[in-house]
Amino acid sequence: MKVEYQDIDDYISQQPLQVQDQLQQLRLLIRKLAPEATEHISYGMPTFKIVKVLAHFGVQKTHIGFYPGPKPIEHYKVQLRAYSISKGTVRFEIGKPLPLEIISEMINFKIKQLYK
Repeated sequence: MKVEYQDIDDYISQQPLQVQDQLQQLRLLIRKLAPEATEHISYGMPTFKIVKVLAHFGVQKTHIGFYPGPKPIEHYKVQLRAYSISKGTVRFEIGKPLPLEIISEMINFKIKQLYK
């Protein structure tokens, strides 16, 4: 059965306890770097939009998927080599510290893209 989330608070509260702190950390980082971003649930995941989608994130069985789109992933692929990546996704292992500096750089890169 597919779960319908009302908002990002609802999404985070319905995730396993061991991942909730990481999700809040990611959310707060995005809010800090993009205070003008609006919060949504899109594709069943927390989504942040400015002009268009800034980023999504979501919980899977073994990781948190962070979806800033393909250009930030490509631009920072060397810094992301310790993580599993694909075209527009980077996967962070649940329970391990999030690489907040790299995530910040990707978010700032994407913000600049959105305002071009």
